[in-house]
Amino acid sequence: MLAGCTLPGGTRPQTPTPSGTPSTTPRATESPTQATEATTVVTASGGTASLPDGTSVSIPAGAADADAHLSVRQVTQLPAPPPHALVNSEVVQIDLTGGLRGEATVHLAAPKPANWPTGVRWQPILAYYDTTDGRWYAADSDFDAASEQVVGQVSHFSTWTTMSFDPQAIADSVTESYAGILGRPSGIPPRCDGSVEPGRISVTVTGGQLVAYCLQPDAGGGATLKRERREGRGPAGAPVATSQ
Repeated sequence: MLAGCTLPGGTRPQTPTPSGTPSTTPRATESPTQATEATTVVTASGGTASLPDGTSVSIPAGAADADAHLSVRQVTQLPAPPPHALVNSEVVQIDLTGGLRGEATVHLAAPKPANWPTGVRWQPILAYYDTTDGRWYAADSDFDAASEQVVGQVSHFSTWTTMSFDPQAIADSVTESYAGILGRPSGIPPRCDGSVEPGRISVTVTGGQLVAYCLQPDAGGGATLKRERREGRGPAGAPVATSQ
């Protein structure tokens, strides 16, 4: 189970956010033959609104005003997800007249994509969008592998969906970060117009410094060695300053 947290990092409890569809990024529209909105009247014993794809919102007894109207509708546009995050299910706007007292249960379908890497665990999470600060947040949730649904207890209604994280993008990011820590320069070398091959020239560095260099031809037929120390940490673990 994941604690309520910002995506991709930090923590934050669920708090009510303004209703309505947030400023958005285009998303493909759903099939016109499938219902995209469900409404129900909540009675003293509660109520449930469900969509054909398995999305449902259940209000327990006493958690809403009598005769409150609960609506769940798919939205065809959504804000961009955080870096390396993938939206796995329909994005739904949930509204309840009179507000929610306590918690409701939300089910969102999140089937594993056909191209998901073999051997990588499929564990999507429940997330909501806060229009106040324009960020996605994670909520406590569990993934039911049998039904391929993410299930969560929520304390407010707004814009909800499920997300997972791109394993290859995360692996690439981690690899690049550790490469710098372990002593591999990143980025492009310094620019030398008309650069020539180093030939017999060699560069020796000490102290774990990360160095990139090129040869700049001069008017007299010679060449000037242009070097650049990169930010990072060498094998000795000492920080390396940038200079030319």
